[in-house]
Amino acid sequence: MEDKVISRLRKNASEEIRIAFREYHGRKLVDIRIFAGPRGQETVPTPKGVSVPIEIFGEFKNAIDDAEEFLEQR
Repeated sequence: MEDKVISRLRKNASEEIRIAFREYHGRKLVDIRIFAGPRGQETVPTPKGVSVPIEIFGEFKNAIDDAEEFLEQR
């Protein structure tokens, strides 16, 4: 199965964060990864990122929500 890109966020002039659904060795994952390359040219994935198994994605999202709540209180 080909990766399904869900979202792209520009991090800076040469990097973007991609959120994608992918399968790896039969495991379904939500992959959040930095892609890098010159702006306007094709970017490539870097080792910087995390692949979250879909079985624990809800817990991961709750942790992100907790981080957002912490930032709002500051």
